[in-house]
This record gives sequence, structure tokens and C-alpha cells, in this order.
Amino acid sequence: MAKFYGKLGFSEDVEVRPSVWKPVIEERFYAGDTLRYSVRQENAERPVDNANLGNDISVVADPYALNHFASLKYVEFMGVKWEVRNVTVEYPRLRISFGGVYHGPSSECE
Repeated sequence: MAKFYGKLGFSEDVEVRPSVWKPVIEERFYAGDTLRYSVRQENAERPVDNANLGNDISVVADPYALNHFASLKYVEFMGVKWEVRNVTVEYPRLRISFGGVYHGPSSECE
């Protein structure tokens, strides 16, 4: 089983003005194991095909991750931010399934 060490991006909505909310991303580093690593090519009728990962990782969760797992938006893996599809709490770990490139806000967009 391969090891994982990378960033997880958690989103929290913050009120910047009355009735105006903005998502703020907090990135934290976590270590764990890569449970499944697969790639699926999606042939589209376009010049560029889409590649989707179908990965599962299990990370050792700290209190922050256990309290905010529902707001987990992306996993940075192999230099790319991937969209989180499912999170399962297996105390003291989180099992995270991800795939597809994440296009939402990130901490660099501040």
C-alpha cells in the first residue's frame, strides 16, 4: 500500500458584509495511505479527452478534520487538485474518494 502526504482543502463560508458570504478555503497537510489508484479516460466528442482519477485514500484525522469533514472540497494529489466525491469516517481516520479536476475556489484565489 502506497503512502499519501498532501493537502486537503476545507471550505467555510464567511460573512464579508451583511448578507454577503464568501467561501474561504483552509488547506491542511495530512498523512495516510493510498487505498486505490485508478484512472478512467472519458472519450468525449472533443479535441481533448477527460481523465478522471478514481482514488481512495485514508488519512489520519486530527480534531479539525473530524469536525469539518463535511466541508472537504479537494485533495491535492500529484500536483493537481481533485474533487472530493465521498468522505467516510472510520475513526481515527477519514476515507476519502476523489476524482475529476477541482475547479472551485482554492486558497490561492484569496
